[in-house]
Amino acid sequence: METDIKRIKIFPYYGGKYYMLDDVIDAIVKIINKHDIKTVVDVFGGSGSVILSLPLIYQVNRVYNDIDKRLVNVLKVLMDNQKRERVLSSLEYSISSRDLFNEFKNSDMDNLSDEEMTIRFLYLIANSFNSSLKNYKYKINAFQDDISHLINNIRKNWKYIRLLTAIENLDFRDIIKKYGSENTLFYLDPPYFSGGKTYKYSFNIHDFFDLKRLLNESKSYYILNSSEADFNVINEIFGKPTFVKEYVNNMHSDRRNYRKEGFWIRGYDLEDKEDVIKNE
Repeated sequence: METDIKRIKIFPYYGGKYYMLDDVIDAIVKIINKHDIKTVVDVFGGSGSVILSLPLIYQVNRVYNDIDKRLVNVLKVLMDNQKRERVLSSLEYSISSRDLFNEFKNSDMDNLSDEEMTIRFLYLIANSFNSSLKNYKYKINAFQDDISHLINNIRKNWKYIRLLTAIENLDFRDIIKKYGSENTLFYLDPPYFSGGKTYKYSFNIHDFFDLKRLLNESKSYYILNSSEADFNVINEIFGKPTFVKEYVNNMHSDRRNYRKEGFWIRGYDLEDKEDVIKNE
């Protein structure tokens, strides 16, 4: 890792790339340094850790996007001082309950106020297995306090949201059409093709073909990440990855805690990349 970064994590989210953030930011920085990049767009923004962790010394427009209204709403609410404090106060006095979890999970988020949507969404993240919002997570450790940890992260890092140029709530097709240019770098971490049902908005083979076509038409630079479970699908559309690297996955205790992640990159050279597992 050549670039010193401060990792910014406001809240966890399923499929997030926090564990490989150093390599993602390093790739982004190398493209910024080599090309005339004016705008960096995190197309499938999730928790926002990638775009928020891009060092401030790089004077580029920083655009967060996600098609999930709940994620976009959280970031916007946390920027408002009064709303943020009311949300954190509600979370601080909440209890970890399976019944409350299921009530929030089954609620109609679209008909809630922005604050109530944020409270319920963050509660589900803190109390679900793997932050997937699907299944209630029983506490193995009696001293485990995910809500307090979440609140601390928000208090420490919310100010980085205000450094974003724009927060968008668009389909990937529309965001690429809106920002695509020879001066744009797209970071792409789409929903897992092999496990897309975990996401509210899944991704299918036609979406990947659309993604490749639009990126080519826009003439933009891009970094695409995907796990090894999807390599066959991605290879068919994007070709072989620029490089592959193995990471530790702390969700498991056996040999499966090592997983390979692929990087498909336009605008990147490998001459100094001796620390990666190259294509075989």
